[in-house]
Amino acid sequence: MKHLHDTSCLKPADVNKLTDKQRRQAMKSLFFITEKREGRIKGRTVADGSKQRLWINKKEVSSPAVAVESVTWPAIIDAKEQREMAVVDIPNAFIHETDMMKVKGSLADVLVEIDPDTHGPYLTKENGVSVLYLEILKALY
Repeated sequence: MKHLHDTSCLKPADVNKLTDKQRRQAMKSLFFITEKREGRIKGRTVADGSKQRLWINKKEVSSPAVAVESVTWPAIIDAKEQREMAVVDIPNAFIHETDMMKVKGSLADVLVEIDPDTHGPYLTKENGVSVLYLEILKALY
């Protein structure tokens, strides 16, 4: 969440100024914690794009997947030829077809903790749970 804040990808929005449609179509965020191969713990925030399927054509919101063979065969050849290989991570590359994200619970609280002046005034409660609506300013992944 700090990375999203530091790169100015999101701007808090006043829930009282949002239309019903904007609130309904705001994509919820999900948070996953994983342990990397070298043992580091990494958190990942993603948008739940399943909601988009209600109003956007499936072809427009799905990412094309590569065939397994397109990845494994070159990797097998590279390993056989003892070529150097690297694993890379490109942080925050893209979200499209939405302009609003809904961050709930501890994620909303973390954003307020990171920058209380920016996010604090926009924190609201829905059914007793902290909620922030955030305008997406830059492409995300």
